[in-house]
Amino acid sequence: MKRARTLFNGTVTFSVAEGGTYYVFAAGTKMGFFGFKYEAGTPTGISSVKSEAAQTGKTYNLAGQQVSDSYKGLVIKNGKKYVK
Repeated sequence: MKRARTLFNGTVTFSVAEGGTYYVFAAGTKMGFFGFKYEAGTPTGISSVKSEAAQTGKTYNLAGQQVSDSYKGLVIKNGKKYVK
């Protein structure tokens, strides 16, 4: 386990290798863990997402309740909003 270095303002810094799981503990202190900032040399992640909306033909109101075709008002059908 690597030791962390605490700076004067309460910021804790430590080095990590990519691809691991890391836990931050502050043993014997009242220090809380509120968040972290990870700065990697090469960012990785999802570059694009393609998704087709389901074409069910069902109609829903804004509360997410399925309604009939005779329903009047703002409705959602196949992922698009319409005024009927």
